[in-house]
Amino acid sequence: MCRKCSIIVKTVFPFVFIITPLFAQKDTSVVLKEVSVIGSRTEIPLKETPRNIWVITSDEIRQSASRSVNELLQYSALLDVRSRGPLDAQTDLSIRGGTFDQALVMVNGIKMLDPQTGHHQMNLFLHPTNIERIEILPGGASRLYGQGAFSGAINIVTKPASNRIFADLSVGDFGLVNAAAGWSRSYKKGFFVQLFGHLGSHSGYMENTDLNSYAATLSLGRKRSRSSWEWQTSFHNKRFGAQNFYSFRFPFQQEEIRLFTSSFQYRKKSDLWTHTFVGFYREHQDRFELFREGPGWFRRTNGLFIRNGDTARFSPTLFYTGHNFHRTHVASAEWTSTLDMGFFGFLNLGTELRSEWIYSNRLGSPLSKPVQVSGYPDAFYNRYAQRLNIAFTIDHALPINDKWSVNYGLWVNQNSDFGRRTFFGAELQYKYNQQTSMWAGYNKAFRIPTYTDLYYNVGGAVGSIDLQPELADNYEIGVRKTFHKSVFNGSVYLRDAKSLIDWIVRENSNLVEAANLTAVLYWGADAQYKQLFDANPLKISWIQLSTGYNDFRRQFSGFQSVYALDILQWKGAFVMHHALTKALDFNYSFVYLKRSGTYTDAFDQIQAYPDVLLVNLKTQYRIKENYAVYAEITNLLNQMHMDRGGILLPGRWLRAGATLQL
Repeated sequence: MCRKCSIIVKTVFPFVFIITPLFAQKDTSVVLKEVSVIGSRTEIPLKETPRNIWVITSDEIRQSASRSVNELLQYSALLDVRSRGPLDAQTDLSIRGGTFDQALVMVNGIKMLDPQTGHHQMNLFLHPTNIERIEILPGGASRLYGQGAFSGAINIVTKPASNRIFADLSVGDFGLVNAAAGWSRSYKKGFFVQLFGHLGSHSGYMENTDLNSYAATLSLGRKRSRSSWEWQTSFHNKRFGAQNFYSFRFPFQQEEIRLFTSSFQYRKKSDLWTHTFVGFYREHQDRFELFREGPGWFRRTNGLFIRNGDTARFSPTLFYTGHNFHRTHVASAEWTSTLDMGFFGFLNLGTELRSEWIYSNRLGSPLSKPVQVSGYPDAFYNRYAQRLNIAFTIDHALPINDKWSVNYGLWVNQNSDFGRRTFFGAELQYKYNQQTSMWAGYNKAFRIPTYTDLYYNVGGAVGSIDLQPELADNYEIGVRKTFHKSVFNGSVYLRDAKSLIDWIVRENSNLVEAANLTAVLYWGADAQYKQLFDANPLKISWIQLSTGYNDFRRQFSGFQSVYALDILQWKGAFVMHHALTKALDFNYSFVYLKRSGTYTDAFDQIQAYPDVLLVNLKTQYRIKENYAVYAEITNLLNQMHMDRGGILLPGRWLRAGATLQL
């Protein structure tokens, strides 16, 4: 670790434990503000859940130096947020040493699964200004959410309807422009409407790292005491330079995605039953250019791509003739019914029907009649794949007595390509007193291969149609302690993974291939502590300290892992909010990252990841109650930072802006 990083880590973390007893609230008679979370089929207060669920609150979001979702998630030590570029250019989310395909992303409880690849799960229509909170559920959760929740899940909850108009505009280095605006109105008899949009662009912090992005969301609904419904539709377009994203051999890559979603949720409550229906449709279009096409880049000439006399090619005789086009569709319907059985707790019954299909010129089986790519007269989808998933779930939350409770259930999954499988899980919780609870749990998890895992075959990377679902047995014990103005939770986990899906390079080979690995044993621990403060001489409002450690043991050798064994070994995060006056405040964050994996650089040399300490600072001055200006510096120490091997992220970045709310 660099000397500067070492000094800061050794200075900051002891400081936390010095100031905490000096200014902490002594009275513990009032319960910490409760938040209902969706970490179980039954919505219960956070302090009652028998899982280690972490919540990023609305205050933390508002006060952070974050202009995108990936920057916001970086403050949690539970998450490995691997960005290939800023402002959500492309983000891979991992939990507890898992891969980006193994973490489930949900928005308002709706799964954002992409059957093409987990790289697209974080292509979201969201901006921090419209996020109410983020719930993080570490550990296998297939019993609750089915396939995809292999190593954990996050649920991003958007702001509820209210009478408000807001706008946020920031500018900064590298030609940055980031803007967001929204309008929300509530009417009589519970009706509401919300409209939100945002855009972001920058010219790039190095060659071929520019970005343009915009999104819009419309929500309509009605909320009453015993019933509610909401319809939401969104659109998102993003184009970005993808320098070295997937290969150093072809640095001038570019990608463009288009996302459309539409959902309908209905909820009905009676004295004993609560019924919930969710209908969802998602369409994702992906255009990937291994050789970037456009002014100043490669131009299509007589069927080839040429730049300054250089013809794009894989080898001296194998020329690049066209881009990758993929269009995925997901249509799903879910029904959940919860029965309040009084002394016998809550019984949850549910079913899910999900259809996934893809049109592509790379992935799937050959089409008898190619389909033209919309907007590209010379491009055609000539491959197609489709699969159907049906699931049934039952879950029971049973209070045994005042001290003990148990949650248990199973998920029965029938997939048209991979057959039927059943997944069980349970948690046992013990309440020592009103402030302290402990739990132990077991959950079986699974994930089915993506279409990229199965069919990809280009540029020295080959998928395998013979892949089988990956499986894992998850074991966890944990503790939570809550007071009036502080909370601590911690867990120790073990994940025994079998038939693990990974992309590997075997010895004496340059071919990257998809394979089911025999077995990998993961283990680790994570903990979080947050403290709110009364008035004190240092004007500190709150601090939060979190840390996570992950390690593994594999039962095989003879190859290099691209994803599954390239993990974040240790992460520590410290965040402090400092209110000097009612109008002026500061927010500081320190994030330390230590990776255990290696990567092959542009010269075919194996390199270790450097340790990095990221320091971010935000100051905000509130001119009036509804108007404020702010300035932010990310990567204050100007550290060389990469989340994926060799793909450099920005150094020090200065941004300034203003926010208005009416």
